[in-house]
Amino acid sequence: MNWEALGAVAELAGASAVLATLFYLAVQIRSGARQTNAQAYASIGERMHELVKELRQDPQLYALLLRASQDWGALTEEEKSVVHLWNNDEAQLYETVWVLWRKGAIDDIAYQSREDYFVSLMSMPGRLTWWKSHTFSIDPRFIEHINQRMDAVDDNLLEKYPFYKQ
Repeated sequence: MNWEALGAVAELAGASAVLATLFYLAVQIRSGARQTNAQAYASIGERMHELVKELRQDPQLYALLLRASQDWGALTEEEKSVVHLWNNDEAQLYETVWVLWRKGAIDDIAYQSREDYFVSLMSMPGRLTWWKSHTFSIDPRFIEHINQRMDAVDDNLLEKYPFYKQ
């Protein structure tokens, strides 16, 4: 065997090794992205569970939020402060979900169910009053997106969540 043939075989082996390495890295990156997406989804679920747990543990807060959802103007200033903090925390959670969805970290179906629920909450009279006047710390693009959804809301969406209906 001559040196040229040996060199060609070595180049072919080197190119094959580079291709195998690139394939391996692509698989690892894809696996890492899936794991990151799963962690984001799990984190959102945990945070939503924490909010619900907080309501279960504090019936007075739950009652206040239900009253606020119907009539923002009927609240005292202190009650408005408490509800504002709650609504803002909740809105920022859904904003985070929206950002993750836009970046492809959450699939369309998982996102849409959460957005539908959030839109139904914000469509209630008291929450709508809060939404229109207290969202200064929320991404304006998210606000615009939710406003468009609320403009198109129909009774079918509100029927999904009858325990919040007036």
